[in-house]
Amino acid sequence: MAYGSTNGRDADATQFVSEKGGYGSMIASRILSTSRATMASKRKSSARRVRRRNRRSVTYDVVREIALALPGMEEAVSYGTPSLKVQGKFFARLREDGQSIALKIGFVERQELMEAHPEAFFVTDHYANYPAVVVSLAKVRRSTLAEVLANAWRRIAPRRLVTAYDEVARRGSRHDDE
Repeated sequence: MAYGSTNGRDADATQFVSEKGGYGSMIASRILSTSRATMASKRKSSARRVRRRNRRSVTYDVVREIALALPGMEEAVSYGTPSLKVQGKFFARLREDGQSIALKIGFVERQELMEAHPEAFFVTDHYANYPAVVVSLAKVRRSTLAEVLANAWRRIAPRRLVTAYDEVARRGSRHDDE
């Protein structure tokens, strides 16, 4: 039985409701609400998959890309794994598991990050008394990571580098306003 639907099941059910009335309308309205609920559920599920995929896309290469864009950053090796330094000072390193990094960071900022994002930032016994945090690359968002790396860089980089970087950023934002 065709009801002249061009929009699939919802349009069929809507037309059925208006034509039949009675029990038919009750059945059709259930079909309609079930169809809408199913579509809403699929949209939410799809959005969750996209968010998970975005979160998983952080790798050590992403860490390198973000960090090497900051002045004075150089690649090195620490404890047999790739690492990053700011003019010779330790900044971060890929841990042996290949899925996390150790990042030099202040104790207060470390505590704040661990409270705000416990799944992404944590400390092992080894780092408990050292100003560092372990970052799970599979759990951290790229935007959060970029902000954390920039803040950590500001703590380690020489003041002249930070000042020069800020001046370039200020000049760039003035040109954007014009």
